[in-house]
Amino acid sequence: MLQGEIERVQKLHPGARIHYADYFGSATRIHEDPEKFGFGKATINRACCGAGGPYNYERSAVCGRPGAVACENPASYIKWDDHHYTEAAYRVIAGDVAKRHRYDWFGCRAKGLDSE
Repeated sequence: MLQGEIERVQKLHPGARIHYADYFGSATRIHEDPEKFGFGKATINRACCGAGGPYNYERSAVCGRPGAVACENPASYIKWDDHHYTEAAYRVIAGDVAKRHRYDWFGCRAKGLDSE
């Protein structure tokens, strides 16, 4: 449905470049097999930056506020806080999107991470 609408809009605006990327699918792959991507299983549902508890999240002490503390190794966590991924997770997501979609970014065809 969404891709059909993208095609319709592309026909209406032939000079525009419209790309579709399945960000959610890439993020889901990380959550399904975190160790495959270098993340600890114990950190899958815990935020790196937070104020304790089973998910290291407390609404009254979000990251950047008094009471919130950042973990020592963010690269081993998927989530930075309750809303954002860590830099390491975003790197995996971006690589996966680029590999699966092989977009023509700015006129330069991007190769997948595992292609030659």
